[in-house]
Amino acid sequence: MSTKKHLRSKEKEIIAKVYHRMKYEAEHGVEKLTDARWRTAQAVGVSESTITRILREAKQASISRNTSQKLFKSPSKPKRVRTKSRLDDFDMGVLRRTIATFHTEHNELPTLRKLKQVLNDKIGFNGCIETLRTILKESGYITVRL
Repeated sequence: MSTKKHLRSKEKEIIAKVYHRMKYEAEHGVEKLTDARWRTAQAVGVSESTITRILREAKQASISRNTSQKLFKSPSKPKRVRTKSRLDDFDMGVLRRTIATFHTEHNELPTLRKLKQVLNDKIGFNGCIETLRTILKESGYITVRL
């Protein structure tokens, strides 16, 4: 099991600033310790290899840096794939026909709750009402709350 902690961009910026301050102090005789990387690792609570990696990122970013880019980039979350809100062409055809003939078949106005029940019977739709609302909105239908 990996115990690697992903650092955010603000944390990386702070670590880089602490390192540069420790290096400045070591060079200008403020402290007798000369190993700024080790002192930074001890002060921040991460390993020296993490400090090395962050400093390498900072150096590469400063070389190829535009003024609009951040110095560090936070790790992003993976995009969630929504499987229930995707219907194939056949199911979309059933949905359209159901909406078009709902009033004549059931003698009622189509509401999301009633439409969900009918779609569950016809195509086995197991999404919630909000998922159905999203599908209808993406298909060009307008849902109105009464």
